[in-house]
Amino acid sequence: MRRQQAVIEKLRKDNEEMKAELTLAERHINEGAVAQQQEQIVHLQDQIESYNRKNAGESKRLETLTQQIQVMRHKVLHQKKHMGGVNAARENQQMVSKQIRILENRLDKSLVKFNEALAQNKVLREEIDNLRRERVVFDTIYRKLEREHAEKKRQMAQTIELSNQAYEQRDAAQLELRSLQDENRAELEGHRRALSELMERLEESKILAGGDTTNYRRGGSASGGAPSGGASGGIYAGNMSMDEESEMKRKVQKGTWGVAKEKVHVQVSVERVQNFEEAFLKIKAATRIDDLEQLVTSFIKKEDQNFSLFNYVNEQSNEIEKLEEWIAALRDEERRYTGNGDGANGTVGGDDDGVGQHKQLVRELEARLALTEQAAEKCEARCAEAQKTVNAVKRAIQSLFTKSGCNAQAMMEMLGDSVVTEANMMAYLGVIEQKTNEILHQYATVIAKQQADAQKNKTTTDAYDRESQFTANAMSSNPSDAAAVGAAGGTNGAVATLHSVLGVGPITPMGQEPLQINPPNLDDYSSEDEDSGDNEDTMHPLTRDELKVRTLKGMRRLNHVNASPAGVISNANLKDGRRVVTNVSFPSSPKYRKQ
Repeated sequence: MRRQQAVIEKLRKDNEEMKAELTLAERHINEGAVAQQQEQIVHLQDQIESYNRKNAGESKRLETLTQQIQVMRHKVLHQKKHMGGVNAARENQQMVSKQIRILENRLDKSLVKFNEALAQNKVLREEIDNLRRERVVFDTIYRKLEREHAEKKRQMAQTIELSNQAYEQRDAAQLELRSLQDENRAELEGHRRALSELMERLEESKILAGGDTTNYRRGGSASGGAPSGGASGGIYAGNMSMDEESEMKRKVQKGTWGVAKEKVHVQVSVERVQNFEEAFLKIKAATRIDDLEQLVTSFIKKEDQNFSLFNYVNEQSNEIEKLEEWIAALRDEERRYTGNGDGANGTVGGDDDGVGQHKQLVRELEARLALTEQAAEKCEARCAEAQKTVNAVKRAIQSLFTKSGCNAQAMMEMLGDSVVTEANMMAYLGVIEQKTNEILHQYATVIAKQQADAQKNKTTTDAYDRESQFTANAMSSNPSDAAAVGAAGGTNGAVATLHSVLGVGPITPMGQEPLQINPPNLDDYSSEDEDSGDNEDTMHPLTRDELKVRTLKGMRRLNHVNASPAGVISNANLKDGRRVVTNVSFPSSPKYRKQ
């Protein structure tokens, strides 16, 4: 309205100036210009009328807003009476604070259980990783054993195949030996029969030849010595001629040699069989095994064992050679370092080389030792400087703790020591920061109150006077809610001051947050239904959504229990109460710290 009145005044001044200019211009213009000026005057009068109408509308709107303000003021007073007085908000805030402490304690317990579960999970994961590594090792060993087993199977199959071939060859050789023995016997019998027949025929021929010769001799002597032969070569008076007889002798001699040869072969075969039988009997006597197949199996097994032992001996021999070479190298190195390596053998040059290498190695080790000592001295100097800095920081923390007025007895009970150390340094800083936040909140509350008073003094109308008076009364009756009321009433300066004082950084330092837990009383806990419902899920940590649901449920149940017949808190009041509470931060809450 002040702006509209200023606009109206400005328009009036402009109208007067324009009228003055119009009167001055009327002296020097003609009649046509007068008509144009009249039209402009009419237009300006229309604008004045429109602004007057707007002014009237704004006046009506102002009256309507004034009436609405009066109505809302009556509603606020009625609502406060309905809530149970001025202290209802404070009681509601105390109730909410108590519920928040309960939920913070439960949250702390849940976080402890969650951390324990995480620790157990870490241990189990390490065990799982160890088992996985063991499984990889066992799988490698298993695959190696499988390969060895497959190789053994392949060798066994080859050995079985070779043994089967040997059995088949043995059987074939035995069959061939039997067949040869049978053939030899048959040939020997046939040869004996043929030889006996030939001997009989030879005897008969000899007998016949002897009789014919006698007769021939007798006939020749009787005939006076006449020749008996002819041109064809003389034929005896017997059945066989001399050629046939010589041929027969050759055949007999050849058969005799063949029989002797066969006898020799048979005798050699018999001797070989006897030798084999004697060797087998010796093997039986040595091994005490009568079965031939079992003997062959045992022989193959022993041969495999001997082969494996032979390989083992070769491996051991190779290892012995490597160890001997290593020992010789160590001895050479020892002789080189002691300077007596080649001197003992009479070579002076090798001795000088060994001594020079030894001295060079000693110089290198001394240089490394000097560098290490220098690095250690630098580290010690840096450690001393860091220790000085830490001691200065500890003294500063102790001074801040004393000057800020923190509770030393509580720190003594919580930490067991009233002196700042490197271990409890972060805890002291957290307590100092918490105390600083509380002081800043109090300072922001005072600033908000002062700005609200200044805003109250600037108002000119009675409505704003009554409203500022009501706000001042509310702030004086409940100073802890002055900042929230000022923010709800539209004091932008208080909100800006609160942000400028507190800043937008974290409330507590990152890393090690000092937890301040207020142990609840027996009256702080909820009903048995809620406890029974909570006990169902105590074995797992709650999520953010579950915590929100439980918080709202507990607040509704607590509000329902604490409601009285004289004043029942409505949903709007509960929302208003929550709105006021959300504008107030709780430095001691671990939830706010972790966010």
